[in-house]
Amino acid sequence: MSDDRTLSLSLEAVQGQIKIMNALVTGAPMADTLALVLRALAARFTECFAGIWIARHETEDAGLLTLATDIGLPQGASSLDNMPGSVTIQEWEQRLRDDGITPIDWVSIRNTKDRPVGWLGLNFPPGRALSPGEFKIIEQYARVSGLIIEKDQLDQENHFLAYYDYLTEVPNRRLFHMRLAKGIEDAMHSHHPLSLVLLDLDNFKQINDTYGHIAGDEVLQEVARRMVRTLPHNHTVARTGGDEFALILTEAGGSQARIITNQVLEAIRHPIPWDVELFVSASAGIVVCPDQGTNEEELLRHADAALYRAKKADQSGGNLDASR
Repeated sequence: MSDDRTLSLSLEAVQGQIKIMNALVTGAPMADTLALVLRALAARFTECFAGIWIARHETEDAGLLTLATDIGLPQGASSLDNMPGSVTIQEWEQRLRDDGITPIDWVSIRNTKDRPVGWLGLNFPPGRALSPGEFKIIEQYARVSGLIIEKDQLDQENHFLAYYDYLTEVPNRRLFHMRLAKGIEDAMHSHHPLSLVLLDLDNFKQINDTYGHIAGDEVLQEVARRMVRTLPHNHTVARTGGDEFALILTEAGGSQARIITNQVLEAIRHPIPWDVELFVSASAGIVVCPDQGTNEEELLRHADAALYRAKKADQSGGNLDASR
């Protein structure tokens, strides 16, 4: 290799590394940053096809893989047509073989804890053997890829912790207030009603005291799952306190909100299997925007009052109060 070619490759390598670092610092999307890794590899190994696959689970053998980015792969090999979003490494190898890409050199991508988070796959022309130095270069890019994937996973985890309840995996109080404010704004502009429902589990403390917090956690998780399953996808279920939940029902007036809330209360009343069957019910207070308020403070105040009346009502198996 000539000195000019060596110098050119060195400059391209440095420029590629700078671009990767800039992408990491500025928070570029993971796929874009991984694409920079492949471009840097392609600049060094111009004759290879390459792709980066991300593992859904931290396993090397049976982990499901999603193709994050590729360079040089034929359309058929990189397409997910007629394939699920994540498949095994064996299925990916078959897809590549079907498109005439064989053999594939797979390099494990690991995070800083040395756990597998993906694979770097490269295809070289037949007879092209990698020198030990070249393989070390590829391993270095695999390590960089591991850092990129790990950073993205940490960013997702931090976002989840900031906006979602860790136990039930539904929106937390912070995200609830954000969605309520946006829902009110949309309702006022579109002139479609929005209903706010506050729910409180009636006998949750008794379950906690009798069976312990593990049983209580199971109840909260199951209640959240049932509410999510019962509500249409455009509505929000949030956990706003210990045994307190809230529903934001978009484009739902009072009568529709009562129907949906009764369905939710009925779903909650079904026994929850544990070491023994656990029974819990809920009370709910419903208010409608703009009828009972046009801002968060008004709606929450009226919803709290409606919930208080529902809990005081002499009905069994879950109570509901819809303010008028």
